[in-house]
Amino acid sequence: MSQADYFQFIFPARYIYIRPIRLFISELSKSVGFDKADAHVIETLLDEACTNAIEHGSPKYSDNKITVNIFIDYEKLMVEVIDEGRGDLHLTKDEILKNYSITSLVDINKTILEKRGRGLYLMSQLADHLEIKPYLNNQGTTVVFYKYRKNVEKVAI
Repeated sequence: MSQADYFQFIFPARYIYIRPIRLFISELSKSVGFDKADAHVIETLLDEACTNAIEHGSPKYSDNKITVNIFIDYEKLMVEVIDEGRGDLHLTKDEILKNYSITSLVDINKTILEKRGRGLYLMSQLADHLEIKPYLNNQGTTVVFYKYRKNVEKVAI
């Protein structure tokens, strides 16, 4: 990515801090040319990634930190959400979709009735690019997602 604008947030692994960052990324997305629908998608992706980082990547709870890096260039918005968890997972969008493929009606009914467990699948459906990978010598997990602009030529940063 060349000539990207960059923002970084580092916060304790507590749910109360997700909302302000969601609002920031939603407004930022709209101000740089994403429509309301895509801004909402970006906000949802960020929320899912941060929630997973708190739930699964924060063994010391609020003693852990979550880092959110946001990069914006002429063609896309890219977000990295980094936690301090295990750090041994590596999945691409295609692998996530493959892992969540539903093979029977029983599986469909069970999945629909579950209250949890669909975040990665949702993210894989909404993001133009999604990857989950270890961070820095397996000291955490990084979730990276992209959302591409629809009208690149109309936006000047």
